[in-house]
Amino acid sequence: MTRLTKDKVLALQKAVAKRTGVESPSPDAAALESALAAPFARGADGADVFPTREEKAAKLGHELAAKRVFGADGARMAMAVMLVFLEANGLSVDAPSDEVVVAARALANRRLRYDDLLAWVCRHSA
Repeated sequence: MTRLTKDKVLALQKAVAKRTGVESPSPDAAALESALAAPFARGADGADVFPTREEKAAKLGHELAAKRVFGADGARMAMAVMLVFLEANGLSVDAPSDEVVVAARALANRRLRYDDLLAWVCRHSA
């Protein structure tokens, strides 16, 4: 499974800022590293806590937003990173941009829990 690196995420952040004209603050390095590692957690038995690509992606997006890695407006970046992770791992997301925006806003307002984000990912990925 392809993991995103800190450098890849920082490059994505610059690309999103260039496209949208809105820059998010530089992420806290420790919080970013922690969020990038979270989807690959292992349980006491050594098994993946988040075994599927969809579960890993949802955990990544949720962690980035919950830890506010990219500041108060970091949900947009959390969604972008999650979508890039899915594509890097062979899944494409077919969701209208307005649905992506609604999901990002719900993440930002902490109304979208991990399970909700996972359901969203499962509904829109193929």
